[in-house]
Amino acid sequence: MLDVHLKSTLLFEISPGGNESSMYVFAGISVFILLLASVNFINLTTARATRRAKEVGIRKAIGSGRGKLIVQFILESVVVSLFATIISLALAEIFLSAFEIVTGEQLVNTLWTSGWSILALFVFAILVGFLSGIYPAFYLTSFNPIKVLKGSVGVISGGQFRNFLVVFQFSISICLMICSAIILRQMDFMQTKDLGFNEENMVSIENVKSLGEQGEVFKNELSQLSGVLGASLHTGEPGSKAIISYYTYSTAEMKNDITISTYLGDPDFIDVMGFHIIEGRNFDRKLASDSSAVVINESAARALGLAKPIGAVINKDQHVIGVVRDFHWESLRNTIAPVVLLIGKDYHQLGFRIDAKSAKEFLLKAEAKWNQLVPGEPFKYHFLDDNFGALLKKEAVFGKAIGFFTTLALFISCLGLYGLSAFTAEQRTKEIGIRKVLGASASNIVSMLSRKFTFLICIAIFIALPVSLFAMTMWMEGFAYKAELQLLTFVIVIAIVFIIALLTVSFHSFRAAIINPADTLKYE
Repeated sequence: MLDVHLKSTLLFEISPGGNESSMYVFAGISVFILLLASVNFINLTTARATRRAKEVGIRKAIGSGRGKLIVQFILESVVVSLFATIISLALAEIFLSAFEIVTGEQLVNTLWTSGWSILALFVFAILVGFLSGIYPAFYLTSFNPIKVLKGSVGVISGGQFRNFLVVFQFSISICLMICSAIILRQMDFMQTKDLGFNEENMVSIENVKSLGEQGEVFKNELSQLSGVLGASLHTGEPGSKAIISYYTYSTAEMKNDITISTYLGDPDFIDVMGFHIIEGRNFDRKLASDSSAVVINESAARALGLAKPIGAVINKDQHVIGVVRDFHWESLRNTIAPVVLLIGKDYHQLGFRIDAKSAKEFLLKAEAKWNQLVPGEPFKYHFLDDNFGALLKKEAVFGKAIGFFTTLALFISCLGLYGLSAFTAEQRTKEIGIRKVLGASASNIVSMLSRKFTFLICIAIFIALPVSLFAMTMWMEGFAYKAELQLLTFVIVIAIVFIIALLTVSFHSFRAAIINPADTLKYE
């Protein structure tokens, strides 16, 4: 029972199930975003180590052991993490409704429902603070007190590790950006793909079975209204499995029957739905023999092994009179399955093809007529395109959430790059002054300070491209119909990353480049 919500793929569940893979994806992304924040903390703490070098030297000189200093720096990191947790709890409580929009699901009303959850969160915060503070603590306490107090430390080492962290940050951000772009492209493809029938301006009135023998009267009267282009009684429609039928079919050559999804409708059903007949003909209400005739789609013809389907006999007494072009009646994650169309007797829905401008007026008159015929039954209806909207809802929410988290990850990465570039510019202030005195222009200075970070971004792109391509190839395998991966998508993402990164770095580089060298060198 515990597995039903996330793992069941059966039809007719009591309520729509969740998506286990999406849950793991979101959990993974949240871990990556937390890693980005931890990387920022480590990067900026080690980069600004010169600010605390003398403190460490003095403490060591007066007898403080390295172990005590390590504990002090780790405790500082834990305190930062705990304060961040308190702020995050307040922000999460405030923005809980906003997260419902991102996830598309109804969430808990408050985070304070379980004391154990809050306790676990604070324990997790301590762990994060501890892990984030280990490297800076050991790094800061490794300074030689004699060198530090003599002022000969200079530019603190550890640049290679900081470079690795920058590459790590932007690799994750670029991966998320590429994945987000491909997901959005797939969503657009699914929304614009030709479904094989006309889903626009189609209203389905539900539970027409409660009308009994007055169903035909209801249909005929409403068909006379202005703006009504066609009407059909039917059982089952594309995009909905609520009332679909499954029958078994076979030909004389087949050893075993196969089960095929079946739509039952009146003779107007095919025309009203906008299915495309590519062979044979439609049902004809004037021909009594059509009561035992069938129209099949291309997939059904292949499944039944009918090279020449028109005139073929299935189930011993049913003649194939027509073939419609394959149309999507499930999510685009599934290949188009075989479908058989029959003339039925008992119908559950009544579909109307209407002019878009007449929809509101039509529904008012339809409801009035319904209440006149069956006053005790509620009038229910839906639009056909809502069926596929519901099928695409989870995919759309997934794309929206990925886009949100990608923006957040890129923002965090740029924050780290912003701080690191500011520190680099500060460390090289005197060098910049000397270069300017020797004739270097502002553009030369900006180029010099940006070159290192540009190289790191290039490495991150080189790493992120194959990883994101592999991840998206795996994700796209879940769709039977998918958008083609285009080189332009990758080029645009790379260009955006470069522009954002260069703007982030260039801000401090330009500020450093325009400083008067007399101000930086006057004490030399």
